Amino acid sequence: MGEINYPPLKEADVFDASSLNSRQARIEEAINDVAAGAVAVGGLNENHLPAFTKVTTPASVTRRVGGLGAAHIYTENQVTYPNFVPIDSSGSAGGGTDLQLDFGSGYALAGEVQGILVMADVHIQSMTTDNSASPDSHNAGAWAGFRIEVSLNGVAWTAIPRSFRLQADSLDAASNRLQQLKVSLRTLVLASDLAAVRYVRVVMTQDLGGSSADQRTVLRECQLSAIVLKSKKV
Repeated sequence: MGEINYPPLKEADVFDASSLNSRQARIEEAINDVAAGAVAVGGLNENHLPAFTKVTTPASVTRRVGGLGAAHIYTENQVTYPNFVPIDSSGSAGGGTDLQLDFGSGYALAGEVQGILVMADVHIQSMTTDNSASPDSHNAGAWAGFRIEVSLNGVAWTAIPRSFRLQADSLDAASNRLQQLKVSLRTLVLASDLAAVRYVRVVMTQDLGGSSADQRTVLRECQLSAIVLKSKKV
């Protein structure tokens, strides 16, 4: 077997399907460089850990919504827990670009395709009251939540409860500044979640924490990537 060199991701590196695939290719090349007789008899008779694959096209997709100068706002009168709305470039009003992936066709999570690795990063610029008299104050106990959902037809969506992440408002009312928080979601979608998957998206919700003031969550850039995995018995 050749030497395996996997360069670690650094803080400033882009974290998407392309950056992961380039690193994974080095591992694949090293593993495939196996000398004759190096593998014990029967060593490949069972399923092993999933590997990146292109069973159909594409095997990985990435989407980015928002940016440094393109914030999207979610107001309490349009979304509050237990209701969720898609992360959208136009905010809770919708009508913009959703943080959603489309593989182009459905993947049946059976046979070679054993799962879809989904990775999302949500950048929260601020969580404040939506009260014009005090627009920069904060609600004690307020929070925003995010989760991953999957679908075969883009109409009926299945939530992945284990992907849910909650971020509490981290400042008191006197702080009056941007929080600049990052929420990361990672999950492996399996057949037990949904038998076949074509679409993946991220949705959000928020709660006032018992306050009578309206809540407003402002997001900046949000990224979503998904990679199809396989496991094959040989």
